Amino acid sequence: LDSAFVAELRKGVDEYRRHDVFEFRAFTATRLTITRDGRTASFERTTGQPPKDAKAGAPAPQIWKRTAPTPADVDAAKFESALTALADLRLTGFAEANVKTGLDAPVLKVSATFDDGKKEETATFGVVGSETFVSRTGDPGTGKVDQPAYDRAIKALDELIK
Repeated sequence: LDSAFVAELRKGVDEYRRHDVFEFRAFTATRLTITRDGRTASFERTTGQPPKDAKAGAPAPQIWKRTAPTPADVDAAKFESALTALADLRLTGFAEANVKTGLDAPVLKVSATFDDGKKEETATFGVVGSETFVSRTGDPGTGKVDQPAYDRAIKALDELIK
């Protein structure tokens, strides 16, 4: 047998599991619902009006709007920053079954619709001490989240839902 093949067979099951917290990417997301600190905010990508100086046939810009709790425009740069920070979250490992994860009292829940509304995913986050854990709908087990990336995502999200 090829040595590379044998090396692959020796890897643990966790090596083959998905390590991205979210499947969506910032450019594929169409709807986002965030619940944090008892507050829920929903956002939706919509088609805006083309600029007056746009060439005929130019595509209309895609913009994000807050749809709940009160409809409003959002700061495009802040929203893209938060969306990218969420989409870039990765797992550093997986929690053992008997580890406390904080998911019994979640600190964050994110639901995203993407690929033109064809796909949806939800992730629930819990914190214990200095570790953050995530449970994804339809995914077995609980993952450990990269802490610096999570902290950046929380900072960006707090700018949106304050």
